[in-house]
Amino acid sequence: MSSRILIALLCATVAPGVVSTVAAQNRGSDAEWEIPRTPDGRPDLQGTWTNQSLTPIQRGRNQESLVYTPEQVAQIEQGYVDRFIRGSQPSDPDRPAPPTGQGVGTYNNIYFETGNRVSVVNGEPRTSLITVPSNGRIPGLTPEAQARRAERRESRSQFAQYDH
Repeated sequence: MSSRILIALLCATVAPGVVSTVAAQNRGSDAEWEIPRTPDGRPDLQGTWTNQSLTPIQRGRNQESLVYTPEQVAQIEQGYVDRFIRGSQPSDPDRPAPPTGQGVGTYNNIYFETGNRVSVVNGEPRTSLITVPSNGRIPGLTPEAQARRAERRESRSQFAQYDH
C-alpha cells in the first residue's frame, strides 16, 4: 500500500473526531444565546419539529391551570402506556365485525408518534403547548379572516366531489 493512500485513510479516520471535539468545546452559556430571528424580526421557527408529546396544542375548555399536578402527569402518562399496550395486542382473527356505523379502529400504533411524556417547560408540566394568550387556546379568527374563509368556502361550493 502506498504511503499516500495510508496517509489519506489516516486523515479520513482521525479528522471527524478532531472536528467534533473542537466543535463541542466552545459552547456559549445560555445567557449569551439569542433567539434566532427572521429578516422581519419575528422568531425563526424553521427546522425540524415533532409532535411527540402528550400535551395538547391547546388547553381544554375546562382546564384553567397552566400546569398539571404531579398526580395528573402520572395519570396521563400511565393512561398512554395502558392504551399503547391495549393497541399493541394481536387482533383476534375470529372476532365478529363491528356494529354497523361504528369505527373499526386505526392503523398500527407504530405509525403514530404521540410521545409518551407531558411537555415540561421551565420545570413545569404544561397543560397546553400554547401559552399566549393566557387561556392556552388558539384565538378566534379576526373578522377579516372569517370573511376570507367564507369566500373560499363559497368558491369551493361550486364544484362537485369529483371535480378538480
